[in-house]
Amino acid sequence: MRNHYDFSKGVRGKYVERVKGVVRVVTLEPDVAAVFLDSRSVNRALRQLIAVRPQRRRKATRQASRRKATRQSSRRKATR
Repeated sequence: MRNHYDFSKGVRGKYVERVKGVVRVVTLEPDVAAVFLDSRSVNRALRQLIAVRPQRRRKATRQASRRKATRQSSRRKATR
């Protein structure tokens, strides 16, 4: 930070409740970013993609995914 920035009147966490659990920041590759002018157009395109994709069941929990990965890893080791 540069010395000339003045945060003396800043309020820590002022907007945290507004965006809590809602905002995801992603980085677009330059060729993709060149197509979209703003976040609204990105969201619109993603919603259209979501609407046409086949529905897939989501994994119940992260722990279930880890158990499955552990079982698969154990099976691979056993077959070597």
